[in-house]
Formats: sequence, C-alpha cells, structure tokens
Amino acid sequence: MQPPLPEQAVDEAPHPIPSDATPKARHWNSAPDVIRLWAYYFSCFVAFVVTVGVLLLVCGVIDISDELKHVAIPFYAGISLFHAWHIFSLRRGAAVAWWVQVFISAWAVWGFPLFTIIHCIIFSQWFKPETKAWFGVR
Repeated sequence: MQPPLPEQAVDEAPHPIPSDATPKARHWNSAPDVIRLWAYYFSCFVAFVVTVGVLLLVCGVIDISDELKHVAIPFYAGISLFHAWHIFSLRRGAAVAWWVQVFISAWAVWGFPLFTIIHCIIFSQWFKPETKAWFGVR
C-alpha cells in the first residue's frame, strides 16, 4: 500500500454543521404575520398612546394632583420605555421577546373586549412552530 500523493491528500478540516444554537440572519419580511401584523403594531400603538399620555401629564393638560402626578409620570414613562424595548426585541427575534409577549398577552386578555380579542388572536398563533422558530424558542 502506497501513501497518497500530495495532490491526493486532503488535509482540510470538515466543515462545521450548523446547529440550532447558531444565530441565523432574520429578515423582518419573513417573520410570521402574528409578529409583524399583530404583536409589533399593537405594541407600537400602546407605546404611542402611553407616550402621548405622559406628555399630556407633563404639560399639565391632564389635571391630577401633584402627589399622583409624581407616581403616574414615572410609571407610564416606564411602560412606554418597556414597549419601545419590546418593539425592537420583536424585530430582532430575541427569545426573551417571545416570553414577554406571552406574559403581556396573558395579562392583557382580561382587558375586555378590545384587548381580549387582539390578544386571543396573538395567543392563537403564538405557539405555532414557525413563530417559535423565529424567536429560537423550543
């Protein structure tokens, strides 16, 4: 048996096989509809409404006591910042955004009737394999 000639020798390492842990490039247009059309836009709407409410409180258009104002402004500003973070996390496909949306929908489903309808639609699609795959959740 002769050793292989140099041109026949293959010293290349095998190519690594991508695993589920390998981050995949996510294109927003390929996200499932429940993310793009329901969760994302509804979070944008909530962030907008809460931000406008905070601005109205700060400008004094909404007249409440000073004690309540000192609690309401930071509380609603925090909700607005939370939704802004959630919006960007949905677009990135961060796994934590999937879990946060589960919590938001479970809590908001009690806001009868409008929130119940919207979050029931989100819940009905949220546990589908393609939605979980977008976020990398098993």
